[in-house]
Amino acid sequence: DFSNQLPIMVTAKDAVKLRSMKGLPESVFSLIHEVSTRIILSHELDVRLQQLAQSLHEKCDS
Repeated sequence: DFSNQLPIMVTAKDAVKLRSMKGLPESVFSLIHEVSTRIILSHELDVRLQQLAQSLHEKCDS
């Protein structure tokens, strides 16, 4: 429901999907604002995630 005319924040990927949908009113497209997200990890968390990924790959390979 786009009747309230409030801005719509979506990821760039979802914005592409919305723009490709047929039947959406043209006025909706002026409400769409693309946002980019990025997650910044601490070094320790990054190392632990890499260790987990490696462990999971090893389990899948065996």
